[in-house]
Amino acid sequence: MKTKSNGKITVAFGTAQQHQLEIEEFVKSKFKDDRVFSVLKIEGGSFVVSVENPPESGRANQQMWLSKESLVGIAGAIMLYFTVKGENIHELIRNSADGEIVPYTFSDNIVDQMNKEIQELESDSDEK
Repeated sequence: MKTKSNGKITVAFGTAQQHQLEIEEFVKSKFKDDRVFSVLKIEGGSFVVSVENPPESGRANQQMWLSKESLVGIAGAIMLYFTVKGENIHELIRNSADGEIVPYTFSDNIVDQMNKEIQELESDSDEK
């Protein structure tokens, strides 16, 4: 069965290793000042995280190509940083949003995987 493409991303841009990889899954969210934050799972199991700044901001876009372990490590370090400072990460996220919610989009297959796991859990509990 052919799945819907989520697009491609160019990695190692501007180097001899530059090439395109298929995006397997993604989540994108938009915060104040029209900044878009993305987490893309790409073929081979690695991830690209990015910050896309609006052109009028004058700030460059940023990208990091990471292993799953590095992505989790950075997320953990960020949460630890704010915890040590005594700041609530959920409140910081709400304050960075436009209003009370963070608009986001995601690839269909993320929801499909979540639904599959819920069905497996329900099936396991029915068997007991």
